[in-house]
Amino acid sequence: MIAGFADPRNREYLDQLRSLSRDLPISIETDLSREELDERFRKARFYWHGMGLGVKEDNPLKMEHFGMTSAEAFSFGCVPIVIDRGGQKEIITEENGCRFSTEEELIKVTGELIRDKERTDLLARNALKSAERFSADRFRAELNSLLCE
Repeated sequence: MIAGFADPRNREYLDQLRSLSRDLPISIETDLSREELDERFRKARFYWHGMGLGVKEDNPLKMEHFGMTSAEAFSFGCVPIVIDRGGQKEIITEENGCRFSTEEELIKVTGELIRDKERTDLLARNALKSAERFSADRFRAELNSLLCE
């Protein structure tokens, strides 16, 4: 499944993706509500993120700056498999997910995880633990401690 916001400026690209995937077991869902997106996360085993693939790292506008959606994926126990660029490098580690630099690496890593349920389960558990770093409760507690010092 490919899910996310569809920028109207990229309509032609979206139509091309839909055309290329017509006979494949792929669904493309755009502009989902928060509830619908959360439901997709709950069903997912893996979370792929490739923004920045094929882009020079000196063009930060073409990359994920932080990795917020990867942090969201953590909270649902999805194993993130993300591009080794931008903010993803800071939050995705060998303990909680996988990073790739090329399409070939993405395919290889995904295949390995599909075949290794034990490792996938461990990464999923660690992803859930990693989500705590980005929780609202932790943010409030840390903000409180800063304000009360």
